[in-house]
Amino acid sequence: MSVKQLNESPNSLRLSPVQTSGNHPPRRDVTSDVVFRHPLPSDGKAMWSLVCDNGGLDLNSPYAYLMACRNWPATCVLAEDADGPVGLVVAYRQATRPQALFVWQIGVALRRRGTGLGSDMLAWLIKQDGPAFLETTITPTNSASRALFAGFARRMGVGLTDCAWLNADDFPGQHEGEDLFTIGPFKTNKE
Repeated sequence: MSVKQLNESPNSLRLSPVQTSGNHPPRRDVTSDVVFRHPLPSDGKAMWSLVCDNGGLDLNSPYAYLMACRNWPATCVLAEDADGPVGLVVAYRQATRPQALFVWQIGVALRRRGTGLGSDMLAWLIKQDGPAFLETTITPTNSASRALFAGFARRMGVGLTDCAWLNADDFPGQHEGEDLFTIGPFKTNKE
């Protein structure tokens, strides 16, 4: 599927350049040439490859990305430019907290980092899915993710809370504990 075809889909979005002001640093690039859409089952391999190629993220099995694309694509995002995938968000609605969208993984290609693409994908997903809250877990030393989600909460004008959630002992092997970040409430599409 070409970028042109994606733009014709009612669920895709082409962003316009973002102006920055105030205390926010200017972006090195704009995302005007990036299209956001929900992934198709055939996108699982590309999403897995994007995570493989960029390092720093926990690499899940290819099966996990295929299942996300097949079983809950409406809560996931694939960002593409003319050269292919440049970002992803894998998220799902929680059975025990249906008002919360849990972001399992977010990744941006190295060539698009520092452009605001991560925050833009989250904003698009909030607009599409309409959750009251967004939740994610982040290790204490992952300063990039902490900054992304804190900046996103500021951008959206909503609160952010964080608390200890999983201990290092909960994981096999070497893994830090994870803190739970809750962002919101957002105005939902249902209000």
